[in-house]
Amino acid sequence: MKKIILLSAAVLLIAAGCNSKTADTNPTDQADQPGGTSLTNTPGNDQTDTPELNNPNPNPTTPTPPPVATPAVKSFSIVGSDFKFTPNSMTVNKGDTVKITFTNSDENLHNFVLDQFNVRTTPAAANKPQTVQFVADKTGSFEFYCSVGNHRQMGMVGTLVVK
Repeated sequence: MKKIILLSAAVLLIAAGCNSKTADTNPTDQADQPGGTSLTNTPGNDQTDTPELNNPNPNPTTPTPPPVATPAVKSFSIVGSDFKFTPNSMTVNKGDTVKITFTNSDENLHNFVLDQFNVRTTPAAANKPQTVQFVADKTGSFEFYCSVGNHRQMGMVGTLVVK
């Protein structure tokens, strides 16, 4: 009977030793487990579970491309009054999105027209801002003007320069 008890105890100890993991086990033992990953700890290797966080370009032979430049949004506030625009000139780069807020500041009706970019506000009473937006897709100097009555002929013009 003693032999059976001793044999059973030995089997239990052996079985318990085979299933336990200790801090001294090889890290590659995780690969043997379902869902485990293998990490090799070698001198000088400081990789973690997520090496992409340590090196944004994991392939050093392929350079990381430069960021793509996005066109700028250029915003202008133009005031129409007494047969003039203030300011009467704007400069942007080709490809920029141009946002213009036009406000009439006097008792006469005024509007803002830029033919080459198909931009036009409606004739507006005083202090009723209108916003137009377009992409400056061609270079050059372009005249903007007020199309109400003879305001253009009276000098209510300005210039948009696209570089």
